[in-house]
Amino acid sequence: MAQNHDGVVRCHIEYPREDLLAGEHVSDYMITVSEGARNPDWQSTVIDLDAVNAACAGYTFKDGILKPVDDGESNAVKDMYKL
Repeated sequence: MAQNHDGVVRCHIEYPREDLLAGEHVSDYMITVSEGARNPDWQSTVIDLDAVNAACAGYTFKDGILKPVDDGESNAVKDMYKL
């Protein structure tokens, strides 16, 4: 899952690659799942949903901005945002 510069959040079947001209992550198969706020830091928004499901990672979607949860965050935050 990743968010582009314009705030669109998409899920990808495979690991997405950066399209710097378009300001987004792209892959052959992707689906739009949400729209958020403009995100100038879009390049750091790739979230591994398999890791989230395994409780090894997490993310936040505060104020329409998608962000991964750092390893230093508490497990309570990770549990709150895991799928």
